[in-house]
Amino acid sequence: MERSLLIVQDDPAVAEALSIFLEGRGLECTTARDGPAALRLMAHARFDLLLCGADSEFLRRVSVDFPALGVLSLEPADGVVPNENLLKRIQRVLPTEAEAADLDPARGRSDAEPLIGRSAPMRSVIEMVGKLSRSTGTVLITGESGTGKEVVARSLHESCGATRDQRFVPINCAAIPATLMESEFFGHTRGAFTGATAEKRGLFEAAERGTIFLDEVGEMDFGLQAKLLRAIDRKEIVRVGSVNPIRLEARIVCATNRDLREQIARRLFREDLFYRIGVVEIRIPPLRERPEDIPDLAAHFIARLNRELKRDFQRVEPDAMAAMKGHEWRGNVRELQNVIERAMILRDGQSIGLEDLPAHVARATARSPRRLKEALRNYERDHIRTVLEESGRNREKAARQLGIGVSSLYRKMRSLKLATDEPSAAENR
Repeated sequence: MERSLLIVQDDPAVAEALSIFLEGRGLECTTARDGPAALRLMAHARFDLLLCGADSEFLRRVSVDFPALGVLSLEPADGVVPNENLLKRIQRVLPTEAEAADLDPARGRSDAEPLIGRSAPMRSVIEMVGKLSRSTGTVLITGESGTGKEVVARSLHESCGATRDQRFVPINCAAIPATLMESEFFGHTRGAFTGATAEKRGLFEAAERGTIFLDEVGEMDFGLQAKLLRAIDRKEIVRVGSVNPIRLEARIVCATNRDLREQIARRLFREDLFYRIGVVEIRIPPLRERPEDIPDLAAHFIARLNRELKRDFQRVEPDAMAAMKGHEWRGNVRELQNVIERAMILRDGQSIGLEDLPAHVARATARSPRRLKEALRNYERDHIRTVLEESGRNREKAARQLGIGVSSLYRKMRSLKLATDEPSAAENR
């Protein structure tokens, strides 16, 4: 599914240059010449991300009418020569497809994804979640992008016996402009700033007695960090434009893929806030450190996608599973899910084979085999396939080159799951 961006830019040439660059990288772009035109578009269409300049009045209107929409401020250089730096900034704040399907961050879910894993690192994570179910203290979840930090946060929320009125409120700190973050977090009174035509509850207040999940907390504006520290210490918030404190009853769970200690050394993150949010830290291991969890994760995704796609897949074939276990999974669990979904969409059948995997995943078997027998089987399959191609799929000729009989070649082709239904060139003579 293409992600949809709305670009607000008054220079048509700049807007066109940005659109051409981003659409060439798989993003769907719509342009608007100014704020009012953008607001009209947003009233009738859904967008995953807004790209615009620093128009404070327009941004405040967006925060009031579309509080869940991610916003990325364009820099002067972006319109001159769009480059990969812009793309990286977009990818950092663009919501995942799961987040895009539920754009209202104040709407909680009670169907948390299960924590899946038999490996020792994941057993430790699951055990920690169980222990923390008896506490309401702050928790810091760390791990690479795609490891499932929000899944762990939701499990924490559910493990505390949360009811339907106790919301889980995810907030992507990297997606909210610094100028709007305080209002988004704590709310504002009517007339607090230009465009604040009505009183608004902030996301912290909307969580009530539930859980506030601050994702990418390492991206939070340094100035707002002091106010977050105050809210945690005093267990109260104050709306922008007000002096009356409001009791904070929600639990705060933070997550980051950054090294906050390094951020502290660079004076990008407050040390006192780090110790406050990191009372308990849960580290989620990357998928490459727990390949033994891949079969269970794959089975979970197949079961879920069978319901969504109305398919009847049963398993991943052994050679494909070997490749999955050998792959590095830089995108972690999210990448694994995408690979499974891609295979189930493109494949007709009930199992996922090696040929259904993207080339960079399938190659992992040969690059890092787990067992000698497995490596020899992969070599045999590749060698027979090459000889068949060189012989024009003439099986008699291929068998002679391999030094085996034709019937033996047939048996090996069936065993190695190489196609045997094409007629041999000799059979057509």
